[in-house]
Amino acid sequence: MHILNDSSFLDMREDFLHYVWQYQAFQREALTTHAGEPLQIIHWGAYNRDAGPDFSEAEVRIGEVAWHGPVEIHLKSSDWYAHKHQEDSAYERVILHVVWEHDRPVTRANGSEIPTLVLGPRVNLKLQQTYRSLTETLAEIPCADQLMHVREITRLSMLDRALMDRLEKKAEWMDAVYLQTRGDWDEVAYQALARNFGFRVNQDTMWEVSRSIPLKLVLNSLRSRSGLWPLSPPPVRSVAALSAPSPVCGRSLRSRSGLWPLSPPPVRSVAALSAPGPVCGRS
Repeated sequence: MHILNDSSFLDMREDFLHYVWQYQAFQREALTTHAGEPLQIIHWGAYNRDAGPDFSEAEVRIGEVAWHGPVEIHLKSSDWYAHKHQEDSAYERVILHVVWEHDRPVTRANGSEIPTLVLGPRVNLKLQQTYRSLTETLAEIPCADQLMHVREITRLSMLDRALMDRLEKKAEWMDAVYLQTRGDWDEVAYQALARNFGFRVNQDTMWEVSRSIPLKLVLNSLRSRSGLWPLSPPPVRSVAALSAPSPVCGRSLRSRSGLWPLSPPPVRSVAALSAPGPVCGRS
């Protein structure tokens, strides 16, 4: 442990405290609130990057009482009032106030005090230096220059674990779709193909399209009853349908940032619907 000093506080940033809480990078032995009540952290919660408390769905035990709800983090406890959280009902459910320095008690609208955990004496300041060096670097991969210091057996083990995690997630997704489609492997392959065509930014939307337009409907629409293409081939008509917001998708097939990926989904969809393949059998 260390003693807080003015220079360390002046350099402190709230995002570093987010990191410390998220990864529980502080001394956790004999935890107590500022009021002296025994504190046990069961789960630190989910990091919230949107409006509202910093972490949601946390679970802690204070004394003999278990609490489940949001956690808010500040440099000083008085920042609660500086940020006007007392005027926002979203913060009424906060179960724990995590701060670097406690300078003022914080109360809810009903007058009850929000339990406070002070991290200042429990964090090694060397961790802050490491954190800042990684977050402020201009390198594409911040820790790339440290890879050479990792033992080869450790690197290989991490790569193997990452590969297995990826395969397991894909298998779980396939199993779920298999059950949803009542054992139709053609439909599973079709949905998987559509989802992969969306890449990272549009895969969920492409999957929504494939679920809304089943494979059988696609196969029936790819040819007229006479076996000839209609005047407006389905791929061409698909471009117009997939490029604009619709009742099916709710939004156009583009990334949420408003930027098209290198391979726009409509173009990928046309390629999938126009070419022969193991699913459709023919164009």
